[in-house]
Amino acid sequence: MIKTHMSEMEAILREYLSHITYIDDDFKIAWEEEDQEDVKRPGRSGAYVQKEANEENTEEITKQDSLWNFCLFMQKRYPDISLIPVPYFQGITEKALKNYIDSAKLLVIDWELESGAAKTAIDIIKESNFKNLFKLCVIYTSNLSQAQEDFYKNMGYKEEQIKTGGEGNKTYIYVRDHANLFMLCEKRQFNFDDIIREFTGLFLKEIGYFSISFIEMFSRLEKQIPRYLNDFKEPFDSLLLLQAISDRMPFVDLNYELDNMIMNTLRDDIHLNGNVLEKICDQKMKDIQSLLDQGNYEDLNGRILGGIDRICDSIKGCAKAKNILKKIQFSEYKQILLTAISDKEQPYISIQEAAVKLTDRYLDIEFEDGIAQAGEWNPAQKEALRKEYKKLKSKEIKKKMTDAIPVFLIMLLEPEKEWNQTLRKLIFMLKICKYTESEIELKDIFRDCHTPDKDGNMELKRIGKKNRDWKLTYNKVKQGDVFFRYAKDRSTQVEECYLCIMPKCHMLRPDKIDGKLQLIKGMVKDAKSGRVLRENEHLTLLPNPRMENQTLFVTWQFYNVFSMDLEYLDSETYGGLYREYRLDDDYVRQIMGEFNAFYAKVGVEEIFAKNNIIFPGILAREGMSPNV
Repeated sequence: MIKTHMSEMEAILREYLSHITYIDDDFKIAWEEEDQEDVKRPGRSGAYVQKEANEENTEEITKQDSLWNFCLFMQKRYPDISLIPVPYFQGITEKALKNYIDSAKLLVIDWELESGAAKTAIDIIKESNFKNLFKLCVIYTSNLSQAQEDFYKNMGYKEEQIKTGGEGNKTYIYVRDHANLFMLCEKRQFNFDDIIREFTGLFLKEIGYFSISFIEMFSRLEKQIPRYLNDFKEPFDSLLLLQAISDRMPFVDLNYELDNMIMNTLRDDIHLNGNVLEKICDQKMKDIQSLLDQGNYEDLNGRILGGIDRICDSIKGCAKAKNILKKIQFSEYKQILLTAISDKEQPYISIQEAAVKLTDRYLDIEFEDGIAQAGEWNPAQKEALRKEYKKLKSKEIKKKMTDAIPVFLIMLLEPEKEWNQTLRKLIFMLKICKYTESEIELKDIFRDCHTPDKDGNMELKRIGKKNRDWKLTYNKVKQGDVFFRYAKDRSTQVEECYLCIMPKCHMLRPDKIDGKLQLIKGMVKDAKSGRVLRENEHLTLLPNPRMENQTLFVTWQFYNVFSMDLEYLDSETYGGLYREYRLDDDYVRQIMGEFNAFYAKVGVEEIFAKNNIIFPGILAREGMSPNV
């Protein structure tokens, strides 16, 4: 089953990579690949001349002819490849090149543009949008060793960043940085089928399987565009306008609802390939197995000890645990790791089995260390005490080991990688939407809505002398908005957060609730804190908006509710809160559900007789007595 699914994922990727944008100044590469005997192989001299067998007749092949022949050749030889040939010449504009490069799925570029001027190819790569959009790029060269040297020198890569892939005579050089995946291969060894095949394997190794899900999704959406155009043709515009006018809202305030409408339409065609997690798990298990089989004791032992350090150093009070874990032998860890990866279909089962073994060994060492300080014991007493000790502590330690082993396995494969940047992206995808700079400060959110009073507080404008102009506040703040308060002496340090939990209808028209918004207060906690959450709290991981690689651990306290009055915004609120994010609707509803459940708990009435129709009257009467 795994093999079938993997072939499916590879097929999706191969189809994507079959859309090639090829930049070259000399398209005679096609003739070098042709096996027909009647076609001579011209040299790479830059001259477009091909001589036939009869030397008396010489046919000059122009650039236009060469390109035409190349296109015919590609159609015949590679019918499954969609290739856009881009002829390079000195007069081509940067804008024209940029348009081709930005739209390329897989970019193949000749290294020896302009008769061996490798600097030209480097300039194209540097001047294009390679640092802002992740690019898949193949450097096609007739001199791999020279191109490799020129490449890492001119691109600023260190020699150790250059890696080798492939097998036999199909070997290539590659570099992966934070924004690009470059593959360098030799023209004599690689045709276009070879490039796609090898780059597919390189992509899976360096980028992974999950990205293929995006490729599949967007490919499916692209094919559905004609249906969308048909669904939304007139009179849809007219009906949409009628609905907007009926809502009596400024058009700009309805954009959020339109976004939701479009997403609901697309959601039918957006679904993840159900096999992607199987692929990820299968590949990671194979990588760990390969690591265990390679026989490099020093490397594997260093990874094990490094993983123990990283996990224990990230949790308060783990110094003792770290010492115990480092007493476990290498051979024992190897067996525990083999157990952890033994079930590829249901990895959590094998991880639990590994946690049982690790817990048992951990408690043995902990018991021996403790008993050694308690004097001599006879064997029977010692064994009885050991069993009782394990019985008391096994459940607690097993839970911690079960949580730690998956992290430990990933750290074995990626011992040097920092996870904060990737975690930040994952949080954005799963939980939050980021606001633009013009939507963060309250003065921008409520632009032209308030006027300052003598104390510096902001008062909502009026219509006439009495009535407030509540329409100015419509749809300005949304359910799930997260407000940050920063330390006064450190603009990047978050002191506390506030989460808006008001229903959407009240956020659309705040005058229904007199402009009083309820927000849950969130405290930023130490990431190493081992404190267990209480039932009236919820933990959320949020990226620090002003520190790229910092993840905040925010505990929402349901008992700590903050009120924001849109009619009178005090100066501390107006100038001190920044709306950086909005949480995803489903996630907000989850938190609101916990919040409502906490306040809906059944308990003893604080005044047991308050529902009695007589008792309140007696209290009111006594309240008027001078003797009370």
